[in-house]
Parts: sequence; structure tokens; C-alpha cells
Amino acid sequence: MTQLSSALAFYLIAWAILSFIFMLLTFKSTVLLSGFFLCLTALFSLLSASYFVGSVALTKAAGAFGLIAVVAALYDTFALLATKQNSYFTLPVIPLPGSEAKQEK
Repeated sequence: MTQLSSALAFYLIAWAILSFIFMLLTFKSTVLLSGFFLCLTALFSLLSASYFVGSVALTKAAGAFGLIAVVAALYDTFALLATKQNSYFTLPVIPLPGSEAKQEK
């Protein structure tokens, strides 16, 4: 393992910790937003582990979590921007069970 790999691994650990904290802060929002930060935490953790051990399989797994995170982020962003006030159609969002968000019927 080179010094660059170690430095990148520790850098990604810092991002994993930050995204984990953000995930904890989204527990009163939607399922997709919490899922996005969960996938982001897994992405940074797997990338960090892949730099530590030099595993291509871990890098591929991190890429899969990255794709899932991108899809969740795009859907959630569109669903939160397309409201009844500014769009003719809306996408369904599922609030988490402790959130104060009301289901619109």
C-alpha cells in the first residue's frame, strides 16, 4: 500500500463520517433522503476499504452504491421540487414514521 492510497483512504473515512452524521439528521424526513445518505455512507466506507486493501471488488461494490445513491438523489430532488404549487404532476414521497410531514391525499 502506498502513501497515496493511505491518504485517500483516510480522506474517504472523513467523508463517510460526515455523511453518517447527515444520515442521522434525516430521520425526520423522507425514506429516500435517508436512503440516499445511507448509500453515500456505504459508498465512502467501501471506497476507503478498497484503498486500504487494494480490492477491485470493493471498488465495484462502492460504484453500485454510488449509482443507487444518484438515482435516489435525483428522484428525491425532483419529488421535492415538483409540488402542487408549481407543477401539474407530483411524485410520491414516503415520510419516515416519526416525521411531522403529512401525507397529502
